[in-house]
Amino acid sequence: MRDPTSHFSFLNYLKHRGRLVAFSNLYTFLPLREEYNDYMSWAADHFRDHVTYSSEAVSVEPYFLQENNGTVEILKVTAKDPTTGELTSYLTRNLVISTGAQPKMPDLFPADHPRVKHSSQYLFTEIPADAKHIGVVGAGQSGAEIFKHIATRFPQNETKLLVKKSALRPADISPFINELYNPDGVDYYFNLPEERQLDILGEMKNTAVGIVHEMTIADLFKHKYEQNALFPLTIRRDYSLVANDSKFKAGIYLQGMCEGSHGINDAALSVMSLRGYEVVESVVKRLAGQDWEPNQKTNLVRIGGDREDGLVWGF
Repeated sequence: MRDPTSHFSFLNYLKHRGRLVAFSNLYTFLPLREEYNDYMSWAADHFRDHVTYSSEAVSVEPYFLQENNGTVEILKVTAKDPTTGELTSYLTRNLVISTGAQPKMPDLFPADHPRVKHSSQYLFTEIPADAKHIGVVGAGQSGAEIFKHIATRFPQNETKLLVKKSALRPADISPFINELYNPDGVDYYFNLPEERQLDILGEMKNTAVGIVHEMTIADLFKHKYEQNALFPLTIRRDYSLVANDSKFKAGIYLQGMCEGSHGINDAALSVMSLRGYEVVESVVKRLAGQDWEPNQKTNLVRIGGDREDGLVWGF
């Protein structure tokens, strides 16, 4: 918005990545989170020779020159390399302090428990294989996306999104409210009386704090609906179900619901006769007293529904 012709604009990034035309066909202004992260990395990489990352600012103090008679015109900034402990000092006439938001953990949670992590640590956290019950606390965009990601990665586990509100609230992205995010919106806000500024801050919270984008909400509700319509079943290679009870001896076979375990041609008419033959062969073997087919796989099976949505979701 500041300068669309800049080399560092998102459109120019898309051009350099060879995705400008493809992105325009999405009919949206919202890039993927992974894509936006790559865009920021691409822009930052242009300045890699002028930036020192992973440094801890230790002190900022005035640096006096004899000819300035005590006037502070220069600052001395000392930084520490967290790996080696080496200190480095920089002299500057101007200093920008940009710490960003700080992670906040509710008081009831221990700060250093190995299984309690803030969302800012999620990408660097390995979820234990034996974690059968996973809770995500928070009604904001980060919490919603983390919940969706965990539920997709571990569909066999019980994952819950814990929020104080009665429901997830959508972000207000309407055109009039977004005018306060325009370049001249800062001038308008800065010149307001303090009382009016506080009023607007409260009004604007539903654009950035504790809210979820409506597309994410729709995805989460669709996931919830699918979980209610899907059933975890173990299927053998011969299309027979594995019973949970060893006393259940009757044979039940699935047809047209096993794409996740048997491939895309599971519902294809062209191989219907082959599938039918395999089922009949399995039945004959069972009647002859042979054991069940040992090769099996667990899948989430949708009972009913159309083929476009996929009939079996494997994991």
